[in-house]
Amino acid sequence: MKLIHRHNEEIDELQKLTRELEKSPAFKELRKEQAAETLVERKDAAGKIKALEKEQGEVIPKLREDLAKAERNMSMKMRHTIQEIKL
Repeated sequence: MKLIHRHNEEIDELQKLTRELEKSPAFKELRKEQAAETLVERKDAAGKIKALEKEQGEVIPKLREDLAKAERNMSMKMRHTIQEIKL
């Protein structure tokens, strides 16, 4: 029982110290710096996503066009081959 009680007291003391630390100006400044770094990373990621979306919007229609062209060519070749077989 004494160990559990002592453990709970240590937890309470750590929580108290944590609350005090979080109120300190240095800790608040550290949090501000971390928030600024996170914001920069998120803006960078958003820029990359936007660039990829733009690329996707340009590439997919081109690929669909290429596929349709290839399908038309294949269809023409197949028709030509079938006609040769019939002759």
